[in-house]
Amino acid sequence: MSRPTRRKALLIGNENYDDGRFAGLPSARADTWRLRQVLEHRTIGAFLAVRSAADLTADEMRYEITEFLDDCDEDELALLYVSGHGTRLVQAGGEFHFIARDTDFDHIAETAVSAGFVNEQLEQCAAPQKVVVIDCCRSGGFAVGLRTADAPPPGAAKSGEGALLTSRGVYVLSSSRAGEDSYAGADLPEGAAPSAFTHEIVEALRTGKVGKDGTGDVSVADLFDYVNRRMRTNDSKQIPVHSAQGVDDQIIIAGCPLGPAPQLVPLTRGTAAAPGGASPQPTSQKAARSQPTWPDLLAYYRDCVLSDVTEPPLLRVDAHGSSYVCLDGAERLLSGDLDEDHCVPMPAQATALVDAVDKGAELWAGYPAVVLQGASRTRHQGVARFAPLLIRAVEFVHDEEGMRLRPYGPVLPHPQLARERLGADEAERLAETYQPTWHAGQHDRMAVDVRNLLAEEYELPCVQEPRPDDLAGRIDIDTPGDGARNTAVLFTVPRATEAATKKLLKDLDTVESKAAQIGTTALAALSPDPLERTEPPPARAREDVQLVTPLPCNEPQENVIVAAMTRRLTVATGPPGTGKSQLVANLVATAEAAGEKVLVASTNNRAVDEVWERCEKLVAGSIVRTGSADYKTRAEAAALQSLSLVEPPACNVQTARMRLTVAAETLEQARAALDRTVRAELRLREHGEAREEHAAELQMPVDRLAETVRDDTVAQRAERIASARFLGEWRRKRLLRRVGVPVTSAGTPAACLSVAGFWRAELGWRAERAELTAGPDDDALAGALAAAETGMRDASATLLDSVVRTSATNGKDLITGLIRAQGMNGSDWSAVGQVLRAVPGWAVTCLSARRFPPNPVLFDLVIIDEASQCAIPQILPLLFRARRALIIGDVMQLPHVTTLGAEREAKFRRERGLRAEWLEKYRLAFRRHSAFHAAERATGRSLLLDEHFRCHPDIAAFSNERFYGGGLNILTDVRGRPHLPGRRAVLWSDVQGRAERPGGSWVNHAEVGKVIESANYLLETLPADATIGVVTPFAAQADAVRSRMATDRVRVGTVHTFQGGERDVMIFSLVAATSMREGTIRWIENQLNLWNVAVTRARSHLIVVGDAGLWERRSGVAAALLTASRSEGAAGQGRTPDELKRLYVSLSAQYPDAAIELGLVANGHPVDALVRTGGRSTAVLLDSGPPEDGDPARHLRLMLRRRDLVDDGHGKAHRLPAWRLFES
Repeated sequence: MSRPTRRKALLIGNENYDDGRFAGLPSARADTWRLRQVLEHRTIGAFLAVRSAADLTADEMRYEITEFLDDCDEDELALLYVSGHGTRLVQAGGEFHFIARDTDFDHIAETAVSAGFVNEQLEQCAAPQKVVVIDCCRSGGFAVGLRTADAPPPGAAKSGEGALLTSRGVYVLSSSRAGEDSYAGADLPEGAAPSAFTHEIVEALRTGKVGKDGTGDVSVADLFDYVNRRMRTNDSKQIPVHSAQGVDDQIIIAGCPLGPAPQLVPLTRGTAAAPGGASPQPTSQKAARSQPTWPDLLAYYRDCVLSDVTEPPLLRVDAHGSSYVCLDGAERLLSGDLDEDHCVPMPAQATALVDAVDKGAELWAGYPAVVLQGASRTRHQGVARFAPLLIRAVEFVHDEEGMRLRPYGPVLPHPQLARERLGADEAERLAETYQPTWHAGQHDRMAVDVRNLLAEEYELPCVQEPRPDDLAGRIDIDTPGDGARNTAVLFTVPRATEAATKKLLKDLDTVESKAAQIGTTALAALSPDPLERTEPPPARAREDVQLVTPLPCNEPQENVIVAAMTRRLTVATGPPGTGKSQLVANLVATAEAAGEKVLVASTNNRAVDEVWERCEKLVAGSIVRTGSADYKTRAEAAALQSLSLVEPPACNVQTARMRLTVAAETLEQARAALDRTVRAELRLREHGEAREEHAAELQMPVDRLAETVRDDTVAQRAERIASARFLGEWRRKRLLRRVGVPVTSAGTPAACLSVAGFWRAELGWRAERAELTAGPDDDALAGALAAAETGMRDASATLLDSVVRTSATNGKDLITGLIRAQGMNGSDWSAVGQVLRAVPGWAVTCLSARRFPPNPVLFDLVIIDEASQCAIPQILPLLFRARRALIIGDVMQLPHVTTLGAEREAKFRRERGLRAEWLEKYRLAFRRHSAFHAAERATGRSLLLDEHFRCHPDIAAFSNERFYGGGLNILTDVRGRPHLPGRRAVLWSDVQGRAERPGGSWVNHAEVGKVIESANYLLETLPADATIGVVTPFAAQADAVRSRMATDRVRVGTVHTFQGGERDVMIFSLVAATSMREGTIRWIENQLNLWNVAVTRARSHLIVVGDAGLWERRSGVAAALLTASRSEGAAGQGRTPDELKRLYVSLSAQYPDAAIELGLVANGHPVDALVRTGGRSTAVLLDSGPPEDGDPARHLRLMLRRRDLVDDGHGKAHRLPAWRLFES
């Protein structure tokens, strides 16, 4: 056990909140007050420094945490404590957020402090022992949904629930499980009591009762055991959890007090704040660094891009002295056996590598050398190759004694060696979970770790016994066979030279050279300069946007189009099956019809091709596909040739535009009719509710009361005498007797007012009912709307065709000029810039932006799709070329992937003077944030595409509730789709197989057999045009299935293969079995994005193949899928018992001879009732009206669409407005 000589702590307590919807927490101040005393006590915590900070804003919290962890050294213990509100966000993948003083309840993800940020700072912290204590609600969910480097630990908390924080090398104590509240202490007159969890911690340390082994030391593990046991004994409503991944040594946090337990100074209402209680203002030096410039930010991104694509390769053994050197003596760089300055002398042989490092190569140390002689793919021209098993980044530093070597960052498994031996999936898991078990200079412990890793993970022998304290001076290749040699190496990794990366770096250089012009572009939205970030005036008024929508377009999509045509930067969230490509095609048409130049981009060719093909089908040449040399010579050349020969339009632009104007007015009129209908129905319902309320007050039925109070005279008289004093009681009783109304205990004045109120409601009821019944019925409304939408699409297609043909016809010289320029040597940028006037629409991948000259505002609009998978630097050149931009993504689908380590990114950040909390505030950190995150933060919101059309309602409902918080409207039409009659949409095939790892990645041959059997059954049962897919988390499983699949009709691949695709039936092979490592199962379990993508590829059926018993014992997505496979479908609309009773009574009266059934499913969609009569069934949808802030016209459109979706053709579906429930 190695004990740091110094202990430091940061205690944060957030008591007060600007948003009144967060209740104040006086106990937070008591928590930090009491905990600080025991940590500072000389015989208990003996902490060198304890800083308290209270009521911090999100910016201040990030600043304090960054400063504290950055300042911790390699011989210190760091303790971070937070008391306050906390929550998990479904829309952020379940990620935990700390609530700050200025957090907005409606925008928590944007205004709170994310667990991912804290986790990142912990990983970068140099302290060898780190402890985090969280006293917040749902704090057990601290790291749910974080990036892959934060996968959950293999162990389980003593509560019986898996601890959900996974910061490697950090011991975390959380006050409650992921779904539980934590309880504050009482706010007493003499002062606030501490929170329940913190109180137990403080008392355990203060009294010394936590001590176990008689040494007087208190470990964090002992502390958790004691507090957990105490809270369970006290029947606490919250159960603490802990995580200790990568912590295999005792962390001593305190000692038992000597003598009697010390008494703590009580916190009273008059007690002054502890020293350091207020968050300090940054010094002028730090303030300057906190306001970076474009050169700072672009240099940081250049460093990250270069390092991200640079990966340590397998090395040639004969390259000694050029790309690597062997070290002798004892291994010091990985083992941490360093001098006081955290460096080691530079070995003489390492001078051979200095030139390579000076030219930009990275320097790494590694041990032990693993030689691979057996596989031909690891040999190069007969020369054996090797790679160190473990590696660590190193840099040259200079001091008065000369050059020295300083290691930094974590010890990591060599990525390419891991993929070679384990396969991509297991290599990824190992990279996420590996943590060294030795402390500085523990060579024997290091040797044990190396042996275990070789035997258990790599299944490789130790050709030479690991002895890191006595290295071999060369790599032994004379001994035959693969395996580890007792050799440590220092090696260089040249910076990557991929063509796409070179182009991106050149573009970033160009952007920096033209930084003064950024303010006119969409890139200004991400500017480090607050003034430049300020949103400029709209490009045009909303009412001046003429929508051109040749494809179906709903209201959320229209909102995105209007925003993209008016705002500098617009962000849209597009969950699976919500019509993203449809939206893009309509936006392209709208922009081109407005005379604008448009560029569509995405991270991959498939996504770009999908939009291009849609646009091409609408109007050939409306988008030209270009990019790489292949696309440039094929797709671009063909499109330009076709456009150079295009004929003039049959309808000129002016006429086509007027036709669209008329069609838009017709559509607006149809929607206005919907709006009037809904508003009248709402008023009618209000009148119906008021009639019943007044009738109940008078203890009379509504119909009888309506017959009794027959005219205004009675009502007016009743209202007039309700407050009369002269003979008032006698007059009131006489009136009530005359109309037959009994006098209740409420008295005659109340009865008269009820009579008057009833009559007003009755008059309103009659008037609104007459107006509604005289107006168009649902069929007429739906027909008018459908006709108007068709007219809008047709007129839009005509206008787009006219615009494209006219532009091409008028610009033939420009088009032929570009064709000629492409056949000549040199750049064709000048011709490209000119041709945009004739050919305004283009499509490329993000890394092909350099097909176009890097001029600011080259395009009026740039549309970037799949931005959640896109790194921030990739979109900067695109935004620079744009006046306005639309960013589309979905954080719940596949994230952007980076191999850059946290410590290396932190090095680049510090070198460029950037602060971690600043990058976090604006979501600009390279590792943590995608392009979508950065854009969403810049705009402050994302517009949701919330109408889903792809998956069977049961499948879509699962994804909707699990990943989108129930925010989607499911409008899938299952009629006519290939399907298995009588079978559920979600099916589970129970296979209790064995998971094996013969060549690295995992395979379950029993599941492979079941998948083949299921696929063959589907091929025999479904129509010939049905599409089938097989998806799995593991590449080896996909390969095994593919090798046994006898037809190419079934597409097989990993989840990444299917991103953006869909199949009628998807078979999902989970692979996991009891023979699989627990850590690997947890890795599968917590890849939420992969689960979402896999599930939402299925249109009609999702067949899950897996061990039901294994997954049933666990929580998570798989267990929920198993439950879904056993349910009867998406029945139920959340109706109240009163609504259901009224519905049943109403339908029974309307259909006296029919069988009424409530809460069923029709065509996969839930219906409120099914009326069966004469062999026919009629689905009934109860329409309670739109939400309070909802659009009435859109609400009725959706209800009419749902009415159509549940119509099975045997009986017309029926929408029942809620006012009908109040008819007498």
